[in-house]
Amino acid sequence: MSALLAALLSVASVCTSVDEAKAVTQVKRAFHPARATADSLDEKRAALEGIAPFDSAKVARVLVTAYGVLEHEAEPLEEARRPFLDNRGGKKMLTYRMQLKPIRALQNTMRSQLLRLKNPDAIRGQVRLLVRGKVSPPHGLKRVLAAAAGRLAARDLKLVTAPPEFGNEEKCGLFLDAIERLGAGGQDAGPWVLKMLLHKRPVIREMAAQTLAALRWPGALKPLIQVLQKDEVSRVRTVAARTLERLTGMLLGTSATAWRRWLDAEGAPFLAGKKSLGGHVSKVEGDAAGGYYFGIPQDGRSILYVLDASQSMKQKMRRGQTRRIDIASAELNKALAQLKPRQRFNIIAFANRLDRFDRQMQAATKDNVAKAQGWVKALQLKLGTNTYDALELAFNTAGRGSFDRYYPLEADTVFLLSDGAPTIQKLKGPGLNPDDKGAILAAVRRWNPFRRIVVHTIGLGLNKKRRVFMEKLAQENGGRCVSPK
Repeated sequence: MSALLAALLSVASVCTSVDEAKAVTQVKRAFHPARATADSLDEKRAALEGIAPFDSAKVARVLVTAYGVLEHEAEPLEEARRPFLDNRGGKKMLTYRMQLKPIRALQNTMRSQLLRLKNPDAIRGQVRLLVRGKVSPPHGLKRVLAAAAGRLAARDLKLVTAPPEFGNEEKCGLFLDAIERLGAGGQDAGPWVLKMLLHKRPVIREMAAQTLAALRWPGALKPLIQVLQKDEVSRVRTVAARTLERLTGMLLGTSATAWRRWLDAEGAPFLAGKKSLGGHVSKVEGDAAGGYYFGIPQDGRSILYVLDASQSMKQKMRRGQTRRIDIASAELNKALAQLKPRQRFNIIAFANRLDRFDRQMQAATKDNVAKAQGWVKALQLKLGTNTYDALELAFNTAGRGSFDRYYPLEADTVFLLSDGAPTIQKLKGPGLNPDDKGAILAAVRRWNPFRRIVVHTIGLGLNKKRRVFMEKLAQENGGRCVSPK
């Protein structure tokens, strides 16, 4: 009987293998570079549905390859769209977005399928591609591949916890992202993460300090206190202080002296591993040297304000109170006046079309601030709440460095202020439709894959349902969401 059962299982295994090979072949055929999505959309969808039940390294590889094929197909459409974006938008740009829509939907399906894989070989393959691959994977997949590190078996942790020595900023960031997913299981990588606290780029130092919070490693305490004492960048010091508070539960802020005294007096049990680290909430605010915008510290080196200029901003917050646009303008003018000359800024106003204070980021000199305040005062409110295009223009203004290490990062902070749900212009005829919030969040993940740009959100007069989108946008991009009443 047992021999019969073994034979049946063997036959079933062979059949499954044949079915999987057939499904992989169908994906390869459907996503061949010569087959444009517009002509083979149904075939591509069917191929992805056909491969969905399978879980193997082959499946992972073919999904990553197919994703890259779609990315090459999307690139010329994105490039064709960009000049219209810089010229305030319009229906021609909307046409390109509609052409990109099925491509991005297919890519979202692939990301979901990769995240569902559980086969150890498939998971190892994704992590190897991320940190060891000779060819860089598509930008839109890098965070997905980093997430695979959190599903590694214990015997495979060395793929991430023994990083090579390199100065490649992108590789460093990817390793840090992957190590953070391991949590306390990634403590063997702690010494390498400490080296990243000394990296020449502030964004890597910030990521390193954040990663140490996830590791819950006693060896991080002294180096983090040294960061508070020596690092010249306020945002790095802020992240280090937040990590110390999250690890220890002590609310000592950014004072290196206070932390050293605490460590000498009470830190021995933590350093010896006798008292566990982590699980606490930090109350550290950012460096307010650049002032505040709706209570959020302006601690970025280069700040983009994205301001809703739709007709609904004429409404009053409450009966008898000031109009929303007047509150927003007054707060923005105050925020601009508090910036330090070493900081840079720009402003994007959006309704259905887009307006921009300047094509480039500007130094916060008295003259530039005064011009910007005058520009805000002269804004005319119009129909529509085109959040998608406004954010795309913001990330374009920030520079390709948000997703490509070979380009500089022109802005490190975005403040998005809006009072309504995103809308999209009808492709044919006048009028507006509600926009897809999920598509906006997915687009920001593509534009900001390494979360190098912090996105804060301000929702004026939003109800609980409408706040969900703004809260998620901030949460996914390292920012805060506030909702003034």
